[in-house]
Amino acid sequence: MEQVIKSVTSDCRKEAIMKKENNHSILALNRKTLRQNQKIFLGMSILVIVMAGYFLWNLKQIQRENIEIKNVVYELEKDNLNEQNSVFKMCLASDQQSREKYADLGNEFDMKIQKYIQSLRKLLPSEKEKFVKIQSILQSALADRQMAILNANSNHDGGKALQILNDSYAPKMQEIAVLCQELSEKIAGDSQMRIKQIQVTVFLMLIFIIIATVFLMILTSRQKKKMERLINVPIQEMILAMKELEQGNLDYESSYQSESELGMLAESIRTTVRTLRGYIGNIEQVLEALSR
Repeated sequence: MEQVIKSVTSDCRKEAIMKKENNHSILALNRKTLRQNQKIFLGMSILVIVMAGYFLWNLKQIQRENIEIKNVVYELEKDNLNEQNSVFKMCLASDQQSREKYADLGNEFDMKIQKYIQSLRKLLPSEKEKFVKIQSILQSALADRQMAILNANSNHDGGKALQILNDSYAPKMQEIAVLCQELSEKIAGDSQMRIKQIQVTVFLMLIFIIIATVFLMILTSRQKKKMERLINVPIQEMILAMKELEQGNLDYESSYQSESELGMLAESIRTTVRTLRGYIGNIEQVLEALSR
């Protein structure tokens, strides 16, 4: 009888080992699911980091352009005043050498102003109409300046030249400075609006990644607990059934029912116990017959 029990127990253990391999496959599936969740989280994090880096790069680019525009406008206003001063000094100069000196200085500042306007046009291609207006005013102001220079050279007191400068040339140059300043302020306002939009977008993306991270952690934790329940509960019941079987208690049967591999293993143990009961019942009948 002991040999029969040992044989059946050995077969049950072999089957348990085979089912344990299936159990390992379930654990492997659980680990695979966890790895997939981790890959999803990592990919999502990389995507958010790349997008955030792109927005931050745009932010720095906007700030650099804004600073560059302000610097160009500042230099333009400064050289605008320097050119006006040079022209006025040229008209007030008493000798021809001083007039030529200030005229050359005025031409130098005029070239710088033209250069600054071209730089602004490249930085702000969308403001083409305003630059056309600025260029038109500048050409008219240069014509007034040339007329003032001719009057200063022909009339040594410079009265007529000063009148032209005060009435026509200086207001036009001031208008150019005002237009450039308005343009700079408009671009600064647009830049601030774009910066705020980028900041809001980055903030929303950070909130999204935090929410997604928390959700993924909760989902992973639930999957892990669910998998542990699906595995640990039947395994504990089957271990207990095997211990009772080893001790010779054939009245114990596992109550675990399932269509999974673990359920098949539990059913196999119950079948083994019933088979052993049948063997023992037959043996008892034979012994009773022999005793009679």
